[in-house]
Amino acid sequence: MLRVAFAGTFTSVDPATSYNSYLAQIQYAACAKLLNYADAAGRRGTRLVPEVARTLPVVSRDRRTYTFAIRRGFRFADGRAVNAESFAAAINRILRPGVGSIARSYFADILGARDVLEGRAESARGIRAGGGRLEIRLAHPAFDFPHRLATQYACAVPADYSPSARATAPPPGSGPYSIAEFDPARTLTLRRNPHYGGTRPRRWDEIVWSLRTPVDAVHLQVERGEADVGFPIAGTTEPSPRVCSSVSEARK
Repeated sequence: MLRVAFAGTFTSVDPATSYNSYLAQIQYAACAKLLNYADAAGRRGTRLVPEVARTLPVVSRDRRTYTFAIRRGFRFADGRAVNAESFAAAINRILRPGVGSIARSYFADILGARDVLEGRAESARGIRAGGGRLEIRLAHPAFDFPHRLATQYACAVPADYSPSARATAPPPGSGPYSIAEFDPARTLTLRRNPHYGGTRPRRWDEIVWSLRTPVDAVHLQVERGEADVGFPIAGTTEPSPRVCSSVSEARK
C-alpha cells in the first residue's frame, strides 16, 4: 500500500470537472484514454501514444475528421467494456451545460458542439460511435486536437454515467486503478482495477490519500514512516507546493 499525506482535499472526483494538479495524478491512475503520453521519463514521456485506440487516429485529407479503431480488452472496474461509446459519452458529457466542465472549450470545435453547449441537443452530430470505431469531425482543422484527447477530461466513462452525477461519485475506473472510496473530509482510496486491459504499471494494491492532514503533520508522518509521500500546501511565502517522500529515499 502506498500512503499519501495531503494537507488539502478535493471537491470533485468527476473527470469532467477535475482541475486540481494533485487530482490529475489520481485521474491519470484511474483513467484510460484514447491517446495518452508514453509512460517514460524525459522526452519519451512527451510522446503521444495510443492507449485504448489501436493506433494513432486516421485523419482525413481536410484534417477535420479523426477516426479511431478501439482496442478490445479494456474494461471498467465493474467489468463493463470500455468501447467507442464510452469516449463519445465522455465528450458529450463535458459539453452539457449542467455539468459545468472547465474543459468545454477543449471540444467546442466539434461539429454540433454548440447545440449541446446551449442545451438544444444531447450529443454533438460530429461524434459517431459504434462497431468498435469512433469518428470525430471538427468544424475546422486543429492540430492540437489529439493532445486534448490525452487530458484527464477525456477519461472513458460508462454511457449511462449521469450528466448530473454527484461530484463525489466517481465513475468506475478504466485505468490501472479505480477510485474505490472518497470522503472529502478524510480519505481517498485507489484500488487496482481487476479488469484493466492495458500495460501501465500497478505497483501497489492500494493507494490511500489521507486528506486534510494538518500541514505540520505531513512531514512528521513521512519522517515517522506513517506516510510514504507528503504534499503540504504551500504557504503564502512559498511559490509552489513542497513534496516530501520516504519512497524516493528508500530507492536511493
